[in-house]
Amino acid sequence: MSTAGIQQKAQTIRATPLTRNQVRGFWASWGGWTLDGMDSFIYALVLVPSLRELLPRSGIEATKGNVGYYGG
Repeated sequence: MSTAGIQQKAQTIRATPLTRNQVRGFWASWGGWTLDGMDSFIYALVLVPSLRELLPRSGIEATKGNVGYYGG
């Protein structure tokens, strides 16, 4: 079995550079993922303090269990 054809084909394949639109698309998607992560982090930071304030106003005791249950 000869591997000469496989080696020759592997040597001729070259990576093509990305176009300007492809680079812009990458940075746009990366920025979107970054902002989604920031939103999730902010939600985690304000969830417990806000539920401690809002649950008693709704007639529900603000225990750790209730904060976890209503916080999802």
